[in-house]
Amino acid sequence: MEQVHVKLENGVKELVVRQGAAQKPDERQPYSFSGNIWVPKHELMDRIRFIKDSMSQDQLDSEDLNDQIRQALIEHHGSSVLEVSVDDVQVCLKMITGRGWDTQESYEGKLLAEPILQELGINSGKAWSPRDLSGFIKKNRILFESRDQAMELVADLRDIKAKIERDLEDKSDDRGNKRKLDDLQVSTNIIESFVLNCLIFKGIGKRRFEVEVFLDVRGSEVNIFLESIELIEIQRAGVQDLLDSLHLDFGPYMPILQK
Repeated sequence: MEQVHVKLENGVKELVVRQGAAQKPDERQPYSFSGNIWVPKHELMDRIRFIKDSMSQDQLDSEDLNDQIRQALIEHHGSSVLEVSVDDVQVCLKMITGRGWDTQESYEGKLLAEPILQELGINSGKAWSPRDLSGFIKKNRILFESRDQAMELVADLRDIKAKIERDLEDKSDDRGNKRKLDDLQVSTNIIESFVLNCLIFKGIGKRRFEVEVFLDVRGSEVNIFLESIELIEIQRAGVQDLLDSLHLDFGPYMPILQK
């Protein structure tokens, strides 16, 4: 090692010398974060709030406030875009900032169905046995507008009664005329519909809707299916309201690209 002479001044009494390669400076990497549908909006609002805090009152009162904020966002975070993907009632939002930079950031939010409601299988063709549906409703009666109605349905499902009346007719004559009839009528103690008041999407408030109960009886086996036109309408309206809000929340500050 080459000799180096160092003179200590200004009260310095000790000098530490390390050998070997110097530590590399920190290299920032692209960053990504994902969560519920509000993640991109919350991140954008935090950045806008920070920019506004550094503005004068005249700037805040100016007519071109949004343009000033947009320019400040570009200066601080680079070029940004909001990517929107829609598949029926599934929505994904991805805000990308610093596009093309080594420090590009991505904030993704997904419109997620409420897991308990999804497990109930409304409009999915899911077949329930009376006993299984009874157990599910008992554990998740919080979904119901009326817990009394939920427990009444639980009791009826545990003691389901289905009366089947079948009228069979199969006849023909010597003129080639034939008639076949299988008339099946089922009467049961199970209610035809019930009302839920629950979350439909995670992070979005409760909604009230009616669910119809359909029975499929084959021999001694009873299968139950749940359907709700109101739920379909609420889901589609919720998606459209979300998409409409993007132009107000993101439109003034970055382009919106819908895939």
